[in-house]
Amino acid sequence: MAAGGAIVADGGILTQTGGQILPNNGLIVGNSIDGTFAQTGGQTMVGAAFIGNGAGADGVYNLGGSALLTAGTLNVGVFGTGIVNQSGGTASLTQLKIGTAGGQGTYNQTAGQLTANSESIGDSANAIAQFNQFGGSHTVNNSGGLVLGTVAGATGSYNLTGTGQLLITNGNSLTVGQAGTGAFAQSGGLVSISANLLVAPTTGTGSYSLSGGTLLVTGRENHRAAGEQFRQRLLHADRRRAHRGR
Repeated sequence: MAAGGAIVADGGILTQTGGQILPNNGLIVGNSIDGTFAQTGGQTMVGAAFIGNGAGADGVYNLGGSALLTAGTLNVGVFGTGIVNQSGGTASLTQLKIGTAGGQGTYNQTAGQLTANSESIGDSANAIAQFNQFGGSHTVNNSGGLVLGTVAGATGSYNLTGTGQLLITNGNSLTVGQAGTGAFAQSGGLVSISANLLVAPTTGTGSYSLSGGTLLVTGRENHRAAGEQFRQRLLHADRRRAHRGR
């Protein structure tokens, strides 16, 4: 067990194969210089984690095997460039924020389970944020839902292919382009939304491109014509809607 103040991975690789990491003041990967955290086992429990925290620094977090991450907020790409590669394991978060404070962030999921109460992909002006899902299960299950391009000047995108499953549960929505620019491209897998699919519902710009896989929307689809493009390319796609009303 490692416990105490903040754990900073700078200039090298921090590897965890078992045991527990319990930092009181958070986990920082890539603060002043590049850093990598590779977790294939054990548990890391933090209030907040920052991947790519410092300007000009790259932070990489590789999560796989039987590893467990429990965090209040996982920030990917704060002032620098942050990358999370999840090939297995479980991440249980209160919030996931990709692209904060103008940084660049990417989350790549090929397997494993990711659960968060709410998520913002493109969370600050000038941020560039991306979520790429090829497999595994990704669940958003509480207030706020999943938002791409949350604020003005932010860019957030989501690419779903392969066998990946995106599940937005408990009456929450998927918003593509809230005040910034959002884009969702689905060429495979499953998207299940328990409430609404909102494409550029207010001042943002958004697009949803469907070329394969299954899209299930329980609520309504709302697409503001002045600022969005909703493209449904249904060749080889299975699209089902279980609307309770539009």
